[in-house]
Amino acid sequence: MSVRIGFDITALYIAQAGVFRYTHNLLQALLEIDRENEYLLLDYAPLHGKRATPSEVTALEAPNARVLRCQGLRYRRLARWDAVQQPTLRSLAGLVDRVLLWPWSAAAQAMMHRKLAQVLDGVDVFHSSDVLLWRHPAALNVVTPRATASCSGKNGSLHKRKPT
Repeated sequence: MSVRIGFDITALYIAQAGVFRYTHNLLQALLEIDRENEYLLLDYAPLHGKRATPSEVTALEAPNARVLRCQGLRYRRLARWDAVQQPTLRSLAGLVDRVLLWPWSAAAQAMMHRKLAQVLDGVDVFHSSDVLLWRHPAALNVVTPRATASCSGKNGSLHKRKPT
């Protein structure tokens, strides 16, 4: 019986060191040894702003793995628009941004939960780093915090501190 494994790859778009290497190496190793289970590689676009697909994501292509691109709301600040860069308008735009932050965040979170549950329907296990911070409501969840990812070395070994 095969298992459907959801795997958040959003860190591959925004990280460049610890969590990037950990996520890429873990997924690459799993795909090399596991041909039985299905891997759904989640790319949650609002977190990385639709950046170009890194070559490391393309390198993860396998018969039992596919990338699922998921869209959602991304917070846009009015104060960053070129049209409001005059001092008076910018301070007013900053005020509007602060007032709208909570409702916008709540709407973005609600949409994220709905879309991810829909895209990852039927997943048995969901793995993510703390970049996404989402818990699949119907699956076993595995989260790798950045602190753990940044201290793992080659072959998953932990770096040891030298005694002082």
